[in-house]
Amino acid sequence: MLSIIIQITLFVSLLCLVIAIQHIILRRSIKRDFDVAKSIFCLLSIYDHVMVGHSLHVLKLTELFYKYLPSEYKIKLPYYKIKYTTLLHDIGKLAIPKEVLYKPGKLTAEEKQLVKRHTDIGKNLIADDEALNFMAAGILYHHERIDGNGYKSLKEKDIPLEAKIIAIADTYSAIVMSNSFKPSRTYADAIISLRMSASSQLDKNLVDIFCSIPQGKVNACLDEVRACMENYQKKLKTVN
Repeated sequence: MLSIIIQITLFVSLLCLVIAIQHIILRRSIKRDFDVAKSIFCLLSIYDHVMVGHSLHVLKLTELFYKYLPSEYKIKLPYYKIKYTTLLHDIGKLAIPKEVLYKPGKLTAEEKQLVKRHTDIGKNLIADDEALNFMAAGILYHHERIDGNGYKSLKEKDIPLEAKIIAIADTYSAIVMSNSFKPSRTYADAIISLRMSASSQLDKNLVDIFCSIPQGKVNACLDEVRACMENYQKKLKTVN
């Protein structure tokens, strides 16, 4: 019964987040109020600080990544679109039971399918909403692979640009961030993994751009996220 109550609470919180972001986009400037949406999202760390910390790290990496993109990419992808989409790319995971999401060792076939549902859940939350549906494709397709072996079997040019960018930042973050069942690895480890995945899992041209970013700037993204999460955890302890 308790787990059911927790899942209901999570889903209600998720809906509240989506509604809050909707009002921000509809009534105020996206550029001005992005930090408001980010703060709302951070509050969900009460329920899952690992997922929220990872999403914020991917966001920081993507913001940095965007600065290094050539103009032909930026013309196709507005800054506000990649920022909001990145922030919410894993929002559907809040509806996946933690014992499955963070299970040490191998997942069963059924558990794998359950985890894969997070992209559909995230997309379905915002797809029918005029103010939010610009994020739908990025959320739904960020686990696609260049070789077509991703969640939805899209290939190369069929994968939206924002999804390709998020996939690279997401992969890097998953390697360097530690959690309860996986130790962190180094920047060098992550760069090697990205280059090995280029042309099969990840877009090679985009990987080359990401790997050209100075290491210090990439490392600083994780430092910022850790500081942010520590701040929210301190606030939580104060409230309690």
